[in-house]
Amino acid sequence: MTFRRRLMVASAGAVAVAVFVASVVIWFAVRRELRSQVDESLLRRAASVEHLPFGSFQGELPALPLGPDDPFVFFQVTTPGGRVFGTPGGPASDSTTSSMPPASGTGR
Repeated sequence: MTFRRRLMVASAGAVAVAVFVASVVIWFAVRRELRSQVDESLLRRAASVEHLPFGSFQGELPALPLGPDDPFVFFQVTTPGGRVFGTPGGPASDSTTSSMPPASGTGR
């Protein structure tokens, strides 16, 4: 094999390795950013729901205020007493048929 061909093969290999490493780094960076955005959105929604006065609703929660980049999300809240509140137009759930008990708030 001539020197020119060896140099060409080595250069092509170096470029292939560089593209592969860059792709892996970018994939992990984008993955972390997307997960971070989802986590932040869930925390904002949880904070909004946490402060709602559940005693004044008749089984439906009011729509939460949406940010400019937030999609509309259906959600349900089960109180410690077993009452289920859901977003208007969302899927219906009955706490008597639920397979999970209400959250106790004690953590794991």
